[in-house]
Amino acid sequence: MLIIADWAMKFLPHTFHETQTEWFGKQGISWHVICAIMRHSQSDDNEGEEFEVISNIHLIDEGKQGWHLVSQMFANAFQTLKGIRPHLRDAYIRSDNAGCYHSLPMLCYMWKFRNELSLCINKYNFSEPQSGKDLCDARTGTCRLHMLNYLNEGNDITNAVQMKSVFESHEGIRNTYISVVDHMAEPRPPVICGQLKCFQISQYNNFKFQNDGMVAFKAYATGGKLLSAKDMTKLSELLIMKDENLVSSYI
Repeated sequence: MLIIADWAMKFLPHTFHETQTEWFGKQGISWHVICAIMRHSQSDDNEGEEFEVISNIHLIDEGKQGWHLVSQMFANAFQTLKGIRPHLRDAYIRSDNAGCYHSLPMLCYMWKFRNELSLCINKYNFSEPQSGKDLCDARTGTCRLHMLNYLNEGNDITNAVQMKSVFESHEGIRNTYISVVDHMAEPRPPVICGQLKCFQISQYNNFKFQNDGMVAFKAYATGGKLLSAKDMTKLSELLIMKDENLVSSYI
């Protein structure tokens, strides 16, 4: 399964027939889109095969768009996808170079829990700026049209729970599952800067997770550098552990 993830532009709360003065001073609602591409069947025959796209959208009223929030949304999306398609086993992730994705804490978390999540994470690839996110943008456009029609019917959208109700109205959006992040604990900042002085993560765009460590490539299969399992374990111990201090709940 190939996963493409991206943050959508914040949605400004709307009320039906609001005045101009009510428009100013609004706090946007963050929403994150995860699109999973997979084959319909488990057959290895590639002739005439069809693909399907399943989307997971997470809505956040409050909270920083940091790596800790993104990691928990991935974990929740993996659990949802595994429940829908039990035969799924491996995940390959692709996103842009935003700091919440392209960071050492995020990759350390993914490496540490690569075999403990609902799906096994094999690779994480970062796309070029403004590239590789068209699938998420297309799903976002469908959602915005759904919200516009809902507003024109005389309804309000002022918080994440109402946004969830919008997306699930009129039989919902096809192959799209909505979650509201109800609570997100702020983790202590991980002190991992300077732990690997010879490794500049901004110079690498492709990462492969293995039992003996994480292999970083500057380009696809080019300029590989192995971060040993010992180094990755040491860095992972400095992060907030998944089940202890980092708590998320979803509706």
